[in-house]
Amino acid sequence: MKKNKDRIIWTAELLDEYDIFTDGNDLYKWAQTNIDSNMEQFLSVDIPYPLLKTLGGVSIEIGEVNLFQINLDEIIELLNNFVEISKNKTKTYDIIQNIEFLQIWLERRGMKIPQVDFCEGYIFNNELVNFYKDELGVKTLQFKYKDGIGSTFILYQLAFFKTASEYFMFQIQFY
Repeated sequence: MKKNKDRIIWTAELLDEYDIFTDGNDLYKWAQTNIDSNMEQFLSVDIPYPLLKTLGGVSIEIGEVNLFQINLDEIIELLNNFVEISKNKTKTYDIIQNIEFLQIWLERRGMKIPQVDFCEGYIFNNELVNFYKDELGVKTLQFKYKDGIGSTFILYQLAFFKTASEYFMFQIQFY
């Protein structure tokens, strides 16, 4: 992972300052817009819901959406490993293409772990990790790559929101 000496370390205070958390209603609208599903309500904690989505004209038949309660420290750890704030830029981000930490994080969550050799093109083209705000205002941390075995396309999208002092991660994954 490239280290920037002008890097600002993420803290709980910065999460609020940089507006990382999404409103729950906005997140629900975003999910309805971005997920092809007939589910009326699916934002129950720790229940995986199967998905079918068309992405770039390709039908992805294996996928699920999950809402997890998450520790604030894990959100900060994710951002510190993938989203860099530079001291000389205001409210802008540099994305860290950190395959090593992505492997560790996915393994911890019991998810499909990418093979480094097959992700090098995505790292080289800065496509493995993306952090963006969509037209509905939802900030999303996204990981996408092809797995070498059968060239299966894999996409994870994460969004965060909080209620009072509890933090949640909304996770979509497609294979």
